[in-house]
Amino acid sequence: METLLNPSIKARLNIISKSPPHAILIVGGSVESNYLLSIELASEILEIETEDFDSYPYKKVISSKDNKAISIEEIADLQKFLTLKIASGKVTNRVAIINGANLMSLPAQNALLKTLEEPPHKTVLILTTDNEESLISTIISRSTILRNISPTSDQLKSYFKEYNEHEFNRAFAISSNDVVLLKSLLEDKQHPLYLASDLTKKLLKGDKYERLVLVDELSKDREMVDRVLFILERMASTALLTTTKGSDKWREILNNSLEAKSALKKNAQTKLVLINLMLSI
Repeated sequence: METLLNPSIKARLNIISKSPPHAILIVGGSVESNYLLSIELASEILEIETEDFDSYPYKKVISSKDNKAISIEEIADLQKFLTLKIASGKVTNRVAIINGANLMSLPAQNALLKTLEEPPHKTVLILTTDNEESLISTIISRSTILRNISPTSDQLKSYFKEYNEHEFNRAFAISSNDVVLLKSLLEDKQHPLYLASDLTKKLLKGDKYERLVLVDELSKDREMVDRVLFILERMASTALLTTTKGSDKWREILNNSLEAKSALKKNAQTKLVLINLMLSI
């Protein structure tokens, strides 16, 4: 992980770890990459190797289970952990990580705010989020922000140099600089996102009738539906960043994909959501 850090992130991490604030908010990366960065940062602060983090006794990690809200009870349990006395001469001897802090319920966020206002001695709280808008402003204002900037494509190519250019470019196009996902795609030639990518391209190339024919079968596989929406978002976002050609169309695809994703989260009927999406793209 350390080798894959963007140089600016590495420099910032070194500065923070030498004189850590009581609360750090990692913003901008995926849930997985933010978590890996939080472990890297926590290990630097605690002066241990990253591979020893899991066995370190004075740490606590809270993550959402199945994308459900992090409850006030989990924060209360964290606060009990933070009251325990630790016999250690280190400047910082305890770290707590809340991965996906944006998924905390509002009562949980308000409860955590009390801890941020009166931080425990020799303790650092590390929060991660891919959506800081879901956090109350007082949590953000009481935290030092560390933005998770991905390595450049050249840095990634150099790191994954054992893979040929075609393999790298294919995986990179899907991962959009998400290091964790890129690594997974390169290592697994049968990764389900490759099939989703091929299916998405087929959907975009077909006419409305051809797309609707595929809906019936696709709607029976919710995981594949989620992957197709993921690929559509990535394709549209990349196109909007790299070219002005067809920008209105790609913006429409992006908005419609996000709307479909939101509808499915609200338990809308999968087939109906897909039909509306196929008619709109």
